[in-house]
Amino acid sequence: MDYGELKRRIAAQNRFDNRRYMDAKDGFVKSTLLEALTHAYVRNMVRLLKSTHTLAHTLVQCNGEFSGALHACPRHSTRRTTLNSKNTLRPLLILLLVTIVATTQPSSAIVPDKGPNASGDGQVTFIFGPQTGNTIDFSFRVKENKNGKAHGWARFDNLSAQTHVAVKMDCVNVTTFSATMSGTVQRSNDPAFPEGAHVAFSATDRHPVFGDRITPLIVISEFDCDIPVLGLHLLNFGDIRIEP
Repeated sequence: MDYGELKRRIAAQNRFDNRRYMDAKDGFVKSTLLEALTHAYVRNMVRLLKSTHTLAHTLVQCNGEFSGALHACPRHSTRRTTLNSKNTLRPLLILLLVTIVATTQPSSAIVPDKGPNASGDGQVTFIFGPQTGNTIDFSFRVKENKNGKAHGWARFDNLSAQTHVAVKMDCVNVTTFSATMSGTVQRSNDPAFPEGAHVAFSATDRHPVFGDRITPLIVISEFDCDIPVLGLHLLNFGDIRIEP
């Protein structure tokens, strides 16, 4: 199942529960990444253990005088060789188990980076403005680093027109309940948002009047995220998170 189909199924199951929708989607992504990382790590450790076993077996057989030819080594008992190999491998096996446990701890144990940021996932249907009648699946992540530089991405999938726009974000202006973001279109099959165009949008999070809302994406003449975009719309479902 691709990510888009997963989002549609989760949205249908949790249409009136934004929090459960976000938890289910994030849980799938985290578990998929964790499974891939764990499998890759285990494969590499198994290769290391096999090579270490071969080296330890050879050194024990030759009593530390390996000359490059196994038939030249003095004979030792099978029992001694087996015991020495086990003693060599035991610490490595323990290290492997400890490392796997450490790398599979819940993501909540990871301390997040500080700094103003805005993110969101969901769906909105615009009932007024330049995109009236269009239903959009959106997702974005934008953050400002310690030097005041913003970086991130945004994606807008127009389900009505079957178009897709991907934006590289480089400006974010965050307040207590809102954020305005701008960037450059990287990929697009929507003629209203050609590749290379400068675009912007605004969103709110837990606003005392608006709640969670988002505006349409608009084309701007230059990079500027200081001026809020007008036209906030209530989400069909989803969640927006803003941290000043």
